[in-house]
Amino acid sequence: SSRMKIALLLVTIGAAWYANLLQMDTNRANIADTDQLQCRNGFYPYGGVCMYSNNENVNYGVAVSACAAVGAYAPSIHNQSDLDFWIGALKWQNPPISHYWLDAYCETPGGNYTWRDALPTDYLGPKGELTGCAPGTGYHIHADGLKRFFYDTPASAVCSYDTKADRADPYCNCAVDKFGFPSGWNYNDIWVDVAIILDTSEAMGTTACFLAGALIESFFGDGFDDFLITDTNAPFYTRVGVIGMSDTPTVLYNLNMTKNDKVHGKASIKKGVLGIDVVA
Repeated sequence: SSRMKIALLLVTIGAAWYANLLQMDTNRANIADTDQLQCRNGFYPYGGVCMYSNNENVNYGVAVSACAAVGAYAPSIHNQSDLDFWIGALKWQNPPISHYWLDAYCETPGGNYTWRDALPTDYLGPKGELTGCAPGTGYHIHADGLKRFFYDTPASAVCSYDTKADRADPYCNCAVDKFGFPSGWNYNDIWVDVAIILDTSEAMGTTACFLAGALIESFFGDGFDDFLITDTNAPFYTRVGVIGMSDTPTVLYNLNMTKNDKVHGKASIKKGVLGIDVVA
């Protein structure tokens, strides 16, 4: 099969570009230090997250709605550390409670339970509790672990969010939503120099070279939204260069490629060169 080899080299980074999906940090902060957290109104700090609770016993639907109304979710569990952490939250309530709802629900009968916060079901519980889901059932947290109940079985509502979601990055607001899309910023808010190395030896092949060129062009946009944009009139802008590589490097775009430029027609396979062979 043909091989497509594209190396992306970040040559100069003018501003940090990083983002994490909103998810619970399993390296919990020391609970004794939680008074240093700044939580939204109505929430209080607990072990690195901000928590909201309704101590009234309610059914699953009411608990989910209560969390959604304050911009949060009932907890989801992703490892044993998470489970221990949320069991500990029982005693942290004022007054302490004996059980509360998680946000797990049964999407596919017989399959694994699904989390409403869109995080993966990557932990099935110490006894496999989150497998073999039954319609109309969910889970409570109890002092001795996970307990399955029908949705109409009352329990308290506990909601939380990770405080990292509210922290502004000092270089750019690079937060993303739960789908991985920018939240409150644009792709062209970042400033990065990118050099793309395209294999133009016979090892690449004509078809793969054409597809690689199309892939490079797609970095700039999908026809609807712009991604990497070279805008020299902007205060900060990303520059993109492309180098064809066989036995010698050929500069196709010298950090000046725009969304209107094409790789097809500029890059071609160099006959007689079986693979990239550049000697310094």
